[in-house]
Amino acid sequence: MAATFRILALMDDTQATAGFDRLAMKSEETSGIISKTGNKAGNDFASAMDKSTTKAGGFFHKFSSSLSSMGVPGAQSIDKLGSSLEQMSTKGQKGLAILSEIGKVSLIGGLAAFAAFAAEGVKGAMALQKQMEMLHTQAGASQAQVGAMTKGVLNLAPSVGTAPQVLAEGMYRVVSSMQSVIPPAKQVSTEMNVLRVAAEGAKIGNANLTDVTNALTATLFSGVKGAGNYQHAMGMLNATVGAGDMTMQDLADAMGGRLPATAKTFGVSLQDVGAALATFGDLGMRGAAAGTMLRQVIMTMGAPTSAASAALASLKISQTQLATIMRSPQGLVGALTLLKTRLQDSGATASQQALLMSRMFGGSKTAASVMMITNALDRLKTKELAVGAGGAQFAADWKATTQTLAFQFDQLKAGAQAFADKLGMYLIPKIQELGAFVARNRGVLEEMAKVISPR
Repeated sequence: MAATFRILALMDDTQATAGFDRLAMKSEETSGIISKTGNKAGNDFASAMDKSTTKAGGFFHKFSSSLSSMGVPGAQSIDKLGSSLEQMSTKGQKGLAILSEIGKVSLIGGLAAFAAFAAEGVKGAMALQKQMEMLHTQAGASQAQVGAMTKGVLNLAPSVGTAPQVLAEGMYRVVSSMQSVIPPAKQVSTEMNVLRVAAEGAKIGNANLTDVTNALTATLFSGVKGAGNYQHAMGMLNATVGAGDMTMQDLADAMGGRLPATAKTFGVSLQDVGAALATFGDLGMRGAAAGTMLRQVIMTMGAPTSAASAALASLKISQTQLATIMRSPQGLVGALTLLKTRLQDSGATASQQALLMSRMFGGSKTAASVMMITNALDRLKTKELAVGAGGAQFAADWKATTQTLAFQFDQLKAGAQAFADKLGMYLIPKIQELGAFVARNRGVLEEMAKVISPR
């Protein structure tokens, strides 16, 4: 088989032309070879060559037409190859002269341009196929849905300035968390919309798409109060970043765990969660650490232990009073306001208040966090308003992002990658077909290689 691929060594115009010229000059020698093997083997060789070149010519004509419609460079040269192969005869000088002429029209130069463009596309398409297939094998999507979502990802990439492979990784998170809770007829369209909004949010905040997707799907799947639809929820998450000293990546890390589900359990709204995280950000606590701490605060206020209940009782706060207020329109701010007021009214010293808080919240770290946020209640109230208004601002924030030069450059890159991947998707079955053609005509190609290659 190695001899077959020696043809591919002639990959530039000069070498190709010289190679095909040598082939033409050796026509008599080739005729002699065929004549000497003029028995059954020689006839079989000629017959196979005629049939193979005719079929290959038709294949390359169709292939060129498809590529031309996609604007792929090198397509014209492939069409010329098809015409030449259809005319080719293996019986002497005529076929060899045609081969020489093919070299003279810079056929290989055009093929090389196409090959360089297509190679990356095939590589990208293979990686994309592998990632998207996980939606079927791991996340429960049907094969038909995988096909539809693959097309959707390729079409989405330029509009959100994100490479198809990155979108595919985010899509896995969406399908894994939402496939079982969406009616089958709406699964693909809903999941593609969630991915689109997550991609927009990640681009606005310059954050990792998979992490932002995790945060958005965790918020939606939890059913936390006030989340609304995926665009409204993403708007509130984006507003949280704007309200506090934090990045979208910090927020994604905070919301990607169990915080949304805990907030849902204890009736705390997304607006409360966002405002608290923004306040924590201002106070120097961000990311997963802030998410874990806020979750612990909500759990302790919502379901206090016996020791915590006793400490609350000393402030004339019942065991369920804070939990009830958190579920009410007063929310987290109302519960923290009551706690702060009762601490101040108790007449306890700062040290005594710290001890009480430690008993209420089961440890110095959680107690310190509660004290931090209760001491910043005015700031927390301001951030509540900002986060609450953010749900309606997402579309405007996205529009502003799309007008930046950085985003437009990302669009160009993502569009080029998507086009290359589409080409790769088209080429993969053609490469398989060409491989089968080579396997069927191995002997013919090896004889051609021997004639073309210099001794």
